[in-house]
Order: sequence, then structure tokens, then C-alpha cells
Amino acid sequence: MRSFAILLLLTCCVRVGVAQQTASQQQAATDFRQSLIEGEAARKQAVAQFLNSKVGLRQSFTDAQGAFHFLHHIDTDGTPIYYNTRSNLALATSIGTSKLWSGGSLGLNLQGQGMEISANRSRLGMWEPGPTRTTHHEFGGRAITRDTPLFTIANGNADHATHVAGTMIATGVQAQARGMANQAILDCFEIQSDELVEMQTAASEGMLVSNHSYGPDFDTTRVRLGVYGAECRSYDQIAFQNRNYLQIHAAGNDRNDDNNISYDILIGGALGKNVVAVGAVRNLGPGGYTGPASVSIANFSSYGPADDGRIKPDFVAPGVAIYSPYSATDQTYSISNGTSMASPGAAGSLFLLQQHARNTRNALMRSATLKGLAIHTADEAGANPGPDYAFGWGLLNLEKAINLLNLAGGTHLFEETSIADKVTYRKTITSTGGPFKATLCWTDVPGTPLVNGGINNRTPILVNDLDLRVIDLATNQPIAQLPWRLAPANPTAAATQGDNVVDNVEQVFVENLPAGLYALQVTNKGTLQQGPQEFSIFATGITRTPVLSSIGSISTCTGVATETLSVSVADAELASVTLTASSNNTALLPSGNIVVGGSGANRTVVATPSPGQSGTALITLIVTNNASQTASTSFTLAVIAPTVTITIAPSPTITQGQTATLTASGANSFSWSTGATTAAVFATVAGTYSVTGATGGCSATTSATLIVQPVACTTFTTLKAGLWNDPTVWSCGIVPTSPTTVVEINHVIGLPGNYTAQAGTVRYGLTGRLTYQTGARLQMGL
Repeated sequence: MRSFAILLLLTCCVRVGVAQQTASQQQAATDFRQSLIEGEAARKQAVAQFLNSKVGLRQSFTDAQGAFHFLHHIDTDGTPIYYNTRSNLALATSIGTSKLWSGGSLGLNLQGQGMEISANRSRLGMWEPGPTRTTHHEFGGRAITRDTPLFTIANGNADHATHVAGTMIATGVQAQARGMANQAILDCFEIQSDELVEMQTAASEGMLVSNHSYGPDFDTTRVRLGVYGAECRSYDQIAFQNRNYLQIHAAGNDRNDDNNISYDILIGGALGKNVVAVGAVRNLGPGGYTGPASVSIANFSSYGPADDGRIKPDFVAPGVAIYSPYSATDQTYSISNGTSMASPGAAGSLFLLQQHARNTRNALMRSATLKGLAIHTADEAGANPGPDYAFGWGLLNLEKAINLLNLAGGTHLFEETSIADKVTYRKTITSTGGPFKATLCWTDVPGTPLVNGGINNRTPILVNDLDLRVIDLATNQPIAQLPWRLAPANPTAAATQGDNVVDNVEQVFVENLPAGLYALQVTNKGTLQQGPQEFSIFATGITRTPVLSSIGSISTCTGVATETLSVSVADAELASVTLTASSNNTALLPSGNIVVGGSGANRTVVATPSPGQSGTALITLIVTNNASQTASTSFTLAVIAPTVTITIAPSPTITQGQTATLTASGANSFSWSTGATTAAVFATVAGTYSVTGATGGCSATTSATLIVQPVACTTFTTLKAGLWNDPTVWSCGIVPTSPTTVVEINHVIGLPGNYTAQAGTVRYGLTGRLTYQTGARLQMGL
């Protein structure tokens, strides 16, 4: 079983190993501990007696700057001595988290509410060596133990876990203890209960951020410092398999400059590539961040690098004198120091960025995006520009991160994408001159631990080495400024700019990038493993005029909606642009009949012309970002009103025996009610004939009536062979029955059996003849 030590400094001491004690030394230690207990009891009693004697004297108060003051002891001359500290609230103020809360200066309401997946799973979690007092009144039932504690102490007696949980989610019953995500639900786990299995399960079910304020015992005789070990690989593997899940690790509290224990002292999971290691600084004063000098490193916060030279810690947050819930009772609080306090402050704050992404973009960020966003927007800290092995990339700044997500001023780029092996990514940007920064971040394939690799083995743990370059499009050459990099052999040296072959974060900074067109370029060295490789890229100090794709001229039918037309938006923050449409012919196409839809880069347009109207309309689309920068495109819509007519020759009325020609016109293709598809059809039968004509996908239907008049019945000329008593045989449609009728027979006519026909005269043509069946007879004129 692994041995872990809580990274918590209550007295800012450093563990450097304990020699074997003699019996007398052990007794002295016991006596000293007892004296401390008795001294604390006497101090508390003196404070209580003093307060009882001074009516109205405050035991504690919060000043206008948010500092918490409390009566610590009574001096020998009877003077009350107050101590002051900073709190969870001061932590939130120092890194701008409080600006995201309801009532904050950014006008948001980001407090972690509604981010849980279900009643059985939150998106925010923490792992601790001990259990959390989940019944503390600061949690309101929102801290939930998700595994079975293996420690023998009862749940609720673990100070460190309760303090960490409070920094993440405390409601603020006491205002100074208010946590970063103070309305979130927190899943609480113990590291003894199958930690890695639990993490993988939680991540696969949707956990986004988790805090880890623990690590191996710091013992230089047993632990290889700065080494990427099997534990790091496991953490990286979980992150690689769950691309939205980001682990936040405390960097450690093991620095002691007096004993020359300063650099290269990180150990355990904080050295992972795909995790975030957080160092601790002091809370900023009332003026907040005013420059690098306003950020002061805590005197215990562990420094990097990783042995291969990677930048660790990744960034810093306040971790000194943090006031948060404690576990003695459900109403207990305490003040603690440590990267254990900085780490949950960062975790709870970054969780709010995911909440904002969900609220505004309807999508969660990848873990590399969240990590890269925090690094890109961190405030500069340290003696030199760029990253270092003490502050990492700087002090976490939530306000800057939110502004980048919102694309304030239209001067930022934020994109999640990927590249295949040997495929180059390029994004065109415009500089108007001034400071410029671009950051590339990716979740790398887990590395291979260097077993027995020796001390300070500089072999890169990086697997997929991506390269970020800024290309001057005027020359198609990279600019002189390359990504930041550090020298692990000289950890105090300032960062330089060159080819970074160890970090899965690359950043290019230019103090004054000349105005012009540039391209952000990402390529890969070697062969990508398990590609394509996803990455997230950010840039500030650019202009981002949006671009709309064009739509060619289209047509539709009167009153018929167009098909869904696709238009793409590029070179803009896609979540914050609006697309509008208008028509220059509102009679034909009212602007309200143009519906825009879609999201992100993929937008759609559907136009419905007015019924009965035809002609053309010019449709104009305008895209606008939140910096009021616009782009437009126009296209012509032709609305076709098809017509089809029928003419009948020789006329709509013919005499029986004649043939009429019905001809359709006004369309490109025709479909007759008779089944014919030609332009002209022939008809001899009276009736209504209809035709549908189609042109350009539009169609119309019309009809015409043919009248067939009977021939004059001066003679009864047969039209076809048949029986004498069948009316259809005769041209007049009337069977001859008058003894004076003249009958002309041109076909074979039969007299049915026992039938008597009458006629005055019978004339026979060349083919005509009369046949008689049994009993039939013809009676001629009398």
C-alpha cells in the first residue's frame, strides 16, 4: 500500500526525516506536547475572562478589505493582541473567482449549481487520505461520501478533508469561509478505497474536475524527486481516456530554502503531464494584482522542475492562512496553510469555467482546453517574463479566463481541434500591432516511467511533440519569437524562447507584434501515436473580424420554402456571434420569412416567399460578434410562378368522327391525365383533359374541355361493325327504326335473332353487308 502524507502546514514546518529517538528525547517530546496543550488552555481561558470583563469588545471581525481578525491572546501588560488572516473569501478575491458569483462584478451567477450528472454523481470531486465531515453546516448536504472509508476514525473527524471540501463548496454561513463553487455538489472519496478505479469510473461517468491534496511522504532518502513514475502514468492514462476530466494536484509543501531544499522537489502525481500541479502564494492585498511583484510565493510551496525539464507547478493560487470549515464539530472552522489549500481553490474555480462554457456554449470544454485557458490567462508572476519553476505560468485569473470565453473585445481566439500525422494546422489572424500571446495545450499519450533511469534523467516524457509557430504571411516564415522553455539544469534562470521538446503546453509571447497578417501553425515531430492528436489553441492581441461563406443564386417556387441553405462562420468566436438576414423585396419575401438557425460554425437559412408572388429578391446575411465587428454576404433568390396552357385544334368542339389535337405550353415537361408526357395529345372523346407542367422544379396544372358534337343524321352511315340494334354502331348514335329511313352500310351489320329492322332504303358500300341470324328480318319501306 502506498504511503501518503497530508500536504498541510499548520505551522509552516518542513519534514526532513526523523532520526531514532532516545528514551529521554521521547519523554522530552511528550512533555513539550503537554506543555503546549496546557498553554493553549491557559490562553483560551485568559481570552474568555478578558472578553467577559470588557462588554462590547469584539472577539472577531472582518475589515473592509475582507481580512478576518480574531483575538488571539492577552499580552503580559493586559493588551488584547489580534491576529488577522485571509480566508476562502480572500482566496476567491485574489484570483477573481468572487467576480463570477451572483452579485459579482461580471454580472454572472456561477456557483456550481445544477452541474451534477445525477443524484448519484457530481461533476466535481475530491480524493483525500481521510473522510470529510459531510454534516458540517457549511455543506448543506452537498458534500457526499461516495465510497466506504477504510480509516477507523468516524466520518467527520478528518480536519484536512473537511477544510479542503470547504474551500471548494462551503456555502458561506460564515462569509469568510465561502467556497469557490459554493452551490455545487461535491463527491468525496478516500484514496485508500481503490483510488484509481474510482477516478476512472467517475471520469467515465462525466466528472469534470477533481482535487488531490496529497502525495507521497517527502523523504530524500527514499523518494526520487522530480521523477515521472507509475503513479503519474496512471493519472495521465485516466486523463487521456477521459478527455474532459482534469485533475488538480497540490504541488507540495516541502521547500526549505535554508536547508537548500528548493528546486526539483516535486513528487508523486503532481508530475503528471495531463494533470495540473498548483503551487501556493500569499493572498494578494486589497489592491489585488498590480504586477508580478504583487505575487509572493509561500515559503513552503514546492518548486519544480520535473526531471525532464517540464514546467511544474503549472500555476499558483493563494494557500496561506486560509479560513475554512474544520471537523471538530458541524460549526467548527480553522486556518490552514499549504498547497493543499491552493489546490482546491483552483479546482473549485476552474469548475465554474466549465459551468460558464455549458451555459454560454452548450458544450463542456476538454480538460486540455480548461488547463490551457487557465495557463493562457494567468497573471505574470516571478522575477522574469514567462514561466518559471516556482510560479509555473503565473497566478490564476478567473476574470481573464471568463473574458476570453466571452471573447471580450473580439481580440481573442479559442479553438478545439486536432491534427493527423504530418498534417499542418493553420489559422489566419490579424494583428493591429501590440502585445500578442498564443498558447497551445494538449492531453498527451501517457509516457513510459523511467525505471532505474538515474537521477535527473532529461529524457523527455512527451510522446506526441506538437510545435506552435507564428507565421508571418508576408514572408511565409516563422517570426523570431518561439515558445517559452526552461533549463532544468539551471532552474533559477529566466525562460528563453526556442524549440520546446518537453512540455505539452507551448506558448509564444511577443511584446509588440507588428501589424499585419499572420497564421498560427501547429505541426508535429516524428510520428503521432494514437492520433489524430486533439489540441486546444488560444490567442490574444489579434483582431477577429468574422467571415461568412457565400451562397450562390438560388430559385424556388412561389409560396414554397427554399431548401435549408448552409452558410459557415469562420475566424470568430462562434458561441458569441449573431446572424441576421434581410430582403430587399419585402412584397415577394418579407424579412420575417427568412429563418436563420444552426450554431457554431454551421449556420442555416430558410426563405419562404409569399404565395402568388414571383420575381427576385436580394437576401443579405450579416454576422456580428460581441465586439460589433461584422461581415456580410448576399445572394439572389428567384421565385418562379410557373404557368401552363392548353390549346385545342381545330377547335374545342369537334364533330363525332373527327380528332382534336390538345397542345400544352409554358413549361419544360408535361404530364397529362391520359398518362401521356408529350406536349401534344390527340383526342376523339368528349371530356375534360388536364396537364401538369414543370419548370425549374416548379409545377402548375391546368385543364381544358373537349366537346364532341354528333354528325347530322341525314343518313345512317355505320361507323363500325356490330349489331343493328346497338346505338354505338350508327353515326348518329340512334338505331334506324323508320320505314322511310335511308341506311348506308359500310361495315358488316348483323340482325340479331328474332329481330325486325326497318328502313326505307338500304345502300351498301364496297365493304358493307347485312347478315341475318335465326328469325331476323328486314322490313323495307311500305
